Amino acid sequence: MINELKCMYEAYIAKSLDVRKKAPLFAGILGLGSDPRKHPCHEEFYEAALAWTEKFVGSQPSAEVAMEAASYILEAPEPERERDAFWFLWVAVGNIRSLIPFLTNEDCKVLMDRFDQLYKKRDRMPVQAETYKMLKKAAK
Repeated sequence: MINELKCMYEAYIAKSLDVRKKAPLFAGILGLGSDPRKHPCHEEFYEAALAWTEKFVGSQPSAEVAMEAASYILEAPEPERERDAFWFLWVAVGNIRSLIPFLTNEDCKVLMDRFDQLYKKRDRMPVQAETYKMLKKAAK
């Protein structure tokens, strides 16, 4: 299932880059034209990420596999920071919350440390703040 996750993320990133590439130069600026940031591929990715997470949780993954998935989900947004895909990848970090019951206390600590390394506290949206808070509670 991890390969399915990675393929889904890679396909989404490629699609969002393609949408941006094919958009007119000033698309979306001042509300003109079709804004590539509002393309349906973004919402489709988010829905697919939710469905994958539900299916993954239903498979009762081992702590090791859950940690691999959580790490991937957490780290995926960073390389896309300057691209349109970043925001939906960033929101999808909230899917880690569903994986926490499968993680060890140590895994949660590692994820918290990685979270702090990658994303400043002031840049976190409520979904990331809640995810971090849940990791912290589970790390105890």
